[in-house]
Amino acid sequence: MKIAIVGAGATGSLLAYLLTNKGHAVTVFEKSRGRGGRCCHKRANWGVFDTGAPVINASTSEFISFMRVLEQQGLACQWPIRIHEYKDQLRLKDSHSTYFTFTPGMNSACRYWLSDAKFVTQCRIEHLQKVNAGWLLWDDHERKFGAFEWVIVTTPLPQAIPLVNEQVEGGLVGQEWESCWTISLQFEQPVSINAEMIEFAKGPIKLIVHDSAKPGRRQTNDVWVAYFRHDLCADKSALDHSELQNLALQELHKLSRDELPAVIHRYQHYWRFAQLNLHQQAQGIFWDPVQRLASGGDWSYGASVQASFQCANMLFNKVQSESENPLVNTLVNNKLY
Repeated sequence: MKIAIVGAGATGSLLAYLLTNKGHAVTVFEKSRGRGGRCCHKRANWGVFDTGAPVINASTSEFISFMRVLEQQGLACQWPIRIHEYKDQLRLKDSHSTYFTFTPGMNSACRYWLSDAKFVTQCRIEHLQKVNAGWLLWDDHERKFGAFEWVIVTTPLPQAIPLVNEQVEGGLVGQEWESCWTISLQFEQPVSINAEMIEFAKGPIKLIVHDSAKPGRRQTNDVWVAYFRHDLCADKSALDHSELQNLALQELHKLSRDELPAVIHRYQHYWRFAQLNLHQQAQGIFWDPVQRLASGGDWSYGASVQASFQCANMLFNKVQSESENPLVNTLVNNKLY
């Protein structure tokens, strides 16, 4: 089948890989220049570093097995062995999860998964049109693409709602999302902190990661990335870049055994749709076999790469079942799963 996927984050990229491996002709549309979405790996003129998902939390046996396969392929590596937490002092955190990172960058797996799909970048899809031949996709420059037998929208939920609900009344339900500032700091000399990933119990920052310590990273200078608390980031203009840096340095100073070396470069990024509010119940995927329209993402089952894996597999299994049994569900109303 000829299938369009809107969004090249972890869900859309993995789904494209699964579908192309079954012989489907897949085209992936992405509004930005790269792939990976919140699995973002930034290339600046002074270095490379992750600004999105800092690490992959694997808590189910199925997902851990999946990550072990990627590890064998050189696309992932277990990291860190232990996470630390800071509650007035630095200590090891009690955790039952296994942690991984994609290598050599956080978007590396997505690049691999998209290698056999047609990939259209800098293309913001704003409208879906159903015609006799299938689906046409229109972007913000009034270019049209198609026709496709299926359209699957894997963007963050606030961006998916206008596309899906324009076609199906009440198809997706709006939910509260949280924003996040990240700042990446490159230091003149290595920072003396005996930990790779630190969660903070209180304060303006929720997480600090030693990005240069991740497997496969090649850095000439030490890079640390700080992730700010969502309640501090609700208003993008509330903090300027100097304030972000000063707050990050204050927290790093609490952890360091020595004086911090000089910062020689910085890069900050604002994630408007960092993650679904975790106090809300995830709504599953949207599936309409009559119109051949579907939608899902990490927001379908949580707010993680593991949730993206679960969603991509659910969407793949349902599309594959539909392609093998085209008469199945043709009279079923659209439904959230």
